[in-house]
Amino acid sequence: MQSFFRNQHSFQIFVETASHAIIVINSTGKIEYANESAAKLHLCNRDELIGQPAELLIPERLREQYQQYIGKTPLNNHQNTHTHRLDTFALRSDGSEIPVDINLNRIEIDDENYLISFISEISRRKEVENALRESEARYRGLFEDDLTGNFIMDGQGNILMCNPAFAKLFGFENPRVAQYSDFMERFTDDEARTDFIEEIHRQKKLALYEITLRKTNGKLIYVLANLVGNFNDAGKLTGVKGYLLDISRRREIEAQFLQAQKMESLGILAGSIAHDFSNFVSVIEGYAEIILMKMDETDPMRNFVEKIQQTNKQAGLLIKQIQAFSRRQEALLMRIDPNYAIREIKEILDRLIGKKINFQLHCGVDIGTIIADPVQLEQAIMNLAVNARDAMPNGGTLTVRTYRTKLGESDVLHSEAEPGEFVCIEIQDTGIGMDEETKSHIFEPFFTTKPRGKGTGLGLSTVYGIIKQSHGHISVTSFPEKGTTFRMFFPIVPIENAESV
Repeated sequence: MQSFFRNQHSFQIFVETASHAIIVINSTGKIEYANESAAKLHLCNRDELIGQPAELLIPERLREQYQQYIGKTPLNNHQNTHTHRLDTFALRSDGSEIPVDINLNRIEIDDENYLISFISEISRRKEVENALRESEARYRGLFEDDLTGNFIMDGQGNILMCNPAFAKLFGFENPRVAQYSDFMERFTDDEARTDFIEEIHRQKKLALYEITLRKTNGKLIYVLANLVGNFNDAGKLTGVKGYLLDISRRREIEAQFLQAQKMESLGILAGSIAHDFSNFVSVIEGYAEIILMKMDETDPMRNFVEKIQQTNKQAGLLIKQIQAFSRRQEALLMRIDPNYAIREIKEILDRLIGKKINFQLHCGVDIGTIIADPVQLEQAIMNLAVNARDAMPNGGTLTVRTYRTKLGESDVLHSEAEPGEFVCIEIQDTGIGMDEETKSHIFEPFFTTKPRGKGTGLGLSTVYGIIKQSHGHISVTSFPEKGTTFRMFFPIVPIENAESV
């Protein structure tokens, strides 16, 4: 088992760089493997975990619950591929406890069955949940009599009784008008209605349950519900009683807060980058015009100056687009042939990376078309090329490849992409590479490893945003002194669908 982890290079990279604690349990219930994050979580050395019964990592009072949880994923059940989750506490080496979320799966290695446990610390989540519960409790205590919509309905959804606040919440003239109306009509669609009924049957009581409902005029409202289901001896739902609190304003404030955060970041971007960049563009344009005025029409260098002007105009468009994006305007999305887009900027890339770096371009055949903003796509490629150049101060090789590929669900986890066929634009360098700590921060705005004044820390975060806006996916592979490879995946759009997109 240990040799498996040592020999499986890709698996080792995954578990050793994972932020989650990962523990593998054998058929005797003992720990066969633990990554460094698991050791940190339990405040001990990794070797101290190996060979220990897994249940010893759980407080004694919770071990019976843990054993029941383990029993849901028996090692001898080859058909059981479900992930089982448990919120509990982990016992640390100093005797302290910490709230964790455990995800358990069965795996088979060398014909032996094991349980692999992914453990996440959820202290912050618990704090937020507790704070939210306390806040909602205070809010209910202050305004329950005046602002909560109390109601009772029968098993078919007919309102039998309600207070004035309920009638006002949904736009009824008074409670008598609201009575005998169908509460189920207030849901946005059949799926939402079904989910609500299933939750009532499953939990019997819904506390702090957030629902999106519709007023009589069609306007959507967001409510926080405390509901209790009534059931007969046969388990049939005979009615629901409870109260609803309108949290639409809270949702609106939350959205405004998130937008304000975004606008603050974009304001920094527009103020510190776009303004200065615009001045540079103006200077370049002015000198280019002067050069053209003094050049003969037949001068062979005239074409290069015109290309400077053309590139300068693209830079101007880029500035406008950054400023437009800060005003929440959409990108200029259109159908693009990635190979054509890259060949269009090949000469710029050649000059951008310099003579010390060998530039290689390998474009795949019939790779398909994508939907993207052409200026943003060029920006993403050039940002990655500049990063590659800076990673090879003594020279090296920069290789750009395009090809068609497929990504499954596991490949696109935590991204905007859906499984399917993609065009991959791969940018590979032979530079200094990155360690895992650096790699974990590269897409964060304003994070940079360059000296002060040499980088804004916005290049890769901009690339990430461009990929996300195109519903794509980006991955990075890098090792110190072995170079870095970025892969940008864009969903392939068939020509017949391009017009609608």
